[in-house]
Amino acid sequence: MKMFTNKTNTFVFAVATLGALAVAQALRTAQLSALDPVMLGILLVLAAVSQRVQIVLFRSCAISVSIAAVIASYVLFGTPVAILVALVEALVNSFTPKRKPFIKVAFNAGSLALSAFAAGTVYTLVGGQIRPSDLPLTLGAVAVSGAVYFVVNTALTAAVIALSERQSIVTIWKTNYSWMPLNFLATAAQGAALALASQALGVFGVVVFTLPLGVAWYSFRLYMAKSTEVRERNTELSV
Repeated sequence: MKMFTNKTNTFVFAVATLGALAVAQALRTAQLSALDPVMLGILLVLAAVSQRVQIVLFRSCAISVSIAAVIASYVLFGTPVAILVALVEALVNSFTPKRKPFIKVAFNAGSLALSAFAAGTVYTLVGGQIRPSDLPLTLGAVAVSGAVYFVVNTALTAAVIALSERQSIVTIWKTNYSWMPLNFLATAAQGAALALASQALGVFGVVVFTLPLGVAWYSFRLYMAKSTEVRERNTELSV
């Protein structure tokens, strides 16, 4: 992604600034001393590891299953903690798969923080419980908030690509993300399951429900490998 136009830089600055405000609010309101340190540590490690093994999409974009850790964070602990978990994602993303320039780091941090803020806020607005006890209500709230996360995150990324390459944001979004909603929501559901399992079974439940995330990551990887192979064959045939 080439970021060199004034419009692109202005957009990146706006996203980074709003993201920084969300992080500042999270640091001010998150009551970390009242949280379960083991579960918080697990979520932070899960976010970091899953972001580290992200899968490269088209146009140098990438996807990971770290959204599950963000969702589990706001389901268990609220939006402020989810934003801090997203910040860990951004930190790992800054050098994955290689070190990124500052402007990309700033944009990614801002977009991840804003996505977590929007999703966590919507989760509570639609009746989602912090420390959930109602399974259907939790799954419904996660479905809605997960959709919000997906829309915010992919729209921001598509917008910055469109600005930097002077293309239509709709075209960029369709090319890169139109195939992802169902897979993304399935990963979001794993985040809800992770939160519920931690309440019911403790660390053992978390370990058990982390395994499906590995399956989701592997399915994404297979899909992208197959898609890349098909595109390369089509390119060869068209030459």
